[in-house]
This record gives sequence, C-alpha cells and structure tokens, in this order.
Amino acid sequence: MTKFLTYEELIEEMRKLGINFDENDDVIVAIKYHGFNKIITDYVKTLAKTKGNISFELIESLVLFDFDLQTLLFKYIIQTETTIKTLLSHKIGNRLGIKNSEYFNALSYENSKSIAKRINFINKKLAQRKTFEKVPFSKYKSKDDIPPWIFFSQINLGDFIYFYHGSSVEKTR
Repeated sequence: MTKFLTYEELIEEMRKLGINFDENDDVIVAIKYHGFNKIITDYVKTLAKTKGNISFELIESLVLFDFDLQTLLFKYIIQTETTIKTLLSHKIGNRLGIKNSEYFNALSYENSKSIAKRINFINKKLAQRKTFEKVPFSKYKSKDDIPPWIFFSQINLGDFIYFYHGSSVEKTR
C-alpha cells in the first residue's frame, strides 16, 4: 500500500535504490520540480543496469534532457500540424469557396451522404468551441463566412483529418 513520504523519506528511498548524492545536489528542489516518480520510474531501466551506485546528478541530467527533447519535439509537432491544416484548408477554399456555407455544402462533394455526417460532426465541434466567440472568429460567425484556414485552425488535427479524408476534395463536383 502506498503511503505519504516526506521529502527526506523520498531521499532515503533513493539511497536504498543505490542513488548517490553529492553535497551540492539540491535533491529536494529536484523532487519538488520534477516529481519523485518522474525521477525514479522513468529511469528504472537505467538504475537496473547500474545495479545501484548511480549519481543523482546523472539521473537529473537525464530528466532535464528528456524535458528539453519533449519540448523541442512538441514545438515541431505543433508547427507541422498548423502547416498541414493551413495547406489543406487553402486547397478546400480554392476548390469549394471560402465561406463555410460553401465548403460545408455536402452537395458540393461527390460523396455527399458520407460527407454530410462529417460536416455535422465538425459543426458539433464548432458549437462546443468557446474560442469562436473571440476575434478573429467572432467577426465571421454571425455572417456564416468563416474561411476554411481560419475555421480549421481551431479544429484539432484528428477531427480535421476525419473531415478532409472523407471529403474527397480532389473529387468535388
């Protein structure tokens, strides 16, 4: 059964696992910042390979490296998502029109029955989004004229792909 441990008790648990500390290691600050579980459980394999006798400095360096790598990857994933949605939204606008009443007109698509379900799905998402009440979306919402590159910027990538994949933009009427 899990029980509450003070920071000092957590440090003692680390010692039992074979983690060594230098005088300069600010272990309590590291536990507060990263979390005990992040420090220990993410590096169990590293600890197991060393059979103890591992420096806290090395573990903290791995934690910081992981965080930096995650941050960097996240940045580029978000940039890639934005680029994909922007390029494909441009294609939708070019082929079908820039008003959502045009690109959400199921009759404009070769597979109108299938796309109607996807349009309904996306419109339900629109109704749930509070961000559409803010500029620049608010100036379009009352006119029903939200361009696809603005509209789809607020839809998550999975929902956008669901719509786009079923849309057959290449096969519009």
